[in-house]
Amino acid sequence: MGTVSASTSVALMTQFALQAEAKPTNVRDEWTKLLLKISTPVLDSAANGQLKQDLPSYKPNRKIFGPLEAFSRTLCGLAPYLVLENNNILLDKYKSATKNLFTPSSTDYVQLEAVGEERQPLVDMAFLAYTYINYPTLYHILSTDTKKTIVESFNKVRTIEPYPSNWLLFSAMVELFLHISSNDGDLSKIENALRQFEKWYAGDGWYGDGEDFHFDYYNSLVIHPFLHTIYEKCDELKMEPKMGNLRLGEKKERILKIAQRHAKQLEMLIMADGSFPAVGRSMAYRTGIFHHLAYMATKNLLPDMLTHGQVRSAMNAAIQKIWSKKDNFDTKNWLTLGLYGQQPGLSDSYIDVGSLYLATTIFMPLGLPPQHPFWTEPDQDWTQKKIWSGADVKGDYYFSQ
Repeated sequence: MGTVSASTSVALMTQFALQAEAKPTNVRDEWTKLLLKISTPVLDSAANGQLKQDLPSYKPNRKIFGPLEAFSRTLCGLAPYLVLENNNILLDKYKSATKNLFTPSSTDYVQLEAVGEERQPLVDMAFLAYTYINYPTLYHILSTDTKKTIVESFNKVRTIEPYPSNWLLFSAMVELFLHISSNDGDLSKIENALRQFEKWYAGDGWYGDGEDFHFDYYNSLVIHPFLHTIYEKCDELKMEPKMGNLRLGEKKERILKIAQRHAKQLEMLIMADGSFPAVGRSMAYRTGIFHHLAYMATKNLLPDMLTHGQVRSAMNAAIQKIWSKKDNFDTKNWLTLGLYGQQPGLSDSYIDVGSLYLATTIFMPLGLPPQHPFWTEPDQDWTQKKIWSGADVKGDYYFSQ
């Protein structure tokens, strides 16, 4: 089992303590400080083979899934920063954590099989696949043995049947990763997911989560970033999933336009004080609600009507609103159940502490270098702040794609 020595562990804790105490000099520094505060307990514990032991749980029936949830979701938001910074200490910790979590003989080995009707491992291996597809460096730097166990882990979860909903994208993402890593992906599962979401497009930038439309944030949490990633990678690999008359390249352009419309809507949902409508399930994912907006900014795919300074300012307002609440963290800096502090009633039956780390996805733009316009453009009022300050703003209209 890979472990971090006591001396290395002390060095890591010292490094992150200094980073956490350092006075931020700008928004990028503030975001970095907060991302590291959220991520460090997960990576430290996993790197030392103690995530199962250390990760809190408030729901006994969900505890078994927590370590995989916490690691894969943390990595979703941390990956862009890890790849850009190329920090050896951070990367060594990531590699030790990955080895510990996916080596069958490890005491920290994650749960990969369904437990009764609970199919959670498919979800979080899909988030891991999503990260490796977008940031393949993090897969390639692993040892040969660890990469082998990772592929074996994906093969285990591919037998889990997805629900007819956004879960189809979880199966598709797993199969896409297996296609890339070992030329063993089941392309029919990718084709099925893409066909279904063509049918489930409800209009104006929104997809149904299955046949029914759900008024929640799953278009941002999963659907748009997963769909765009799948289309982009299939196009890059010259794959042609069988989805109807249009060729993949044509469909990809349409998917991008729809994704940009939804990114604009997410920006418009951030109110002047940084709050946003607390509607639908999974509100305890906190700033993970803006996963798709962060994804589009990081990919340099924001629609023309959104400037980098405007989006950064809006996202920063949401970050400051949420994370200013001290009781978002317990005494050991693990996340607590809730949206704005401790609100366990908002945690839903399937959400435990490990689930909450999807909140890191709002920090994906930390994968953009400091000189990128996302960080260098001046602060700018976002849509709701403009409107509620009395500024004259162009109206918003139905998107017809």
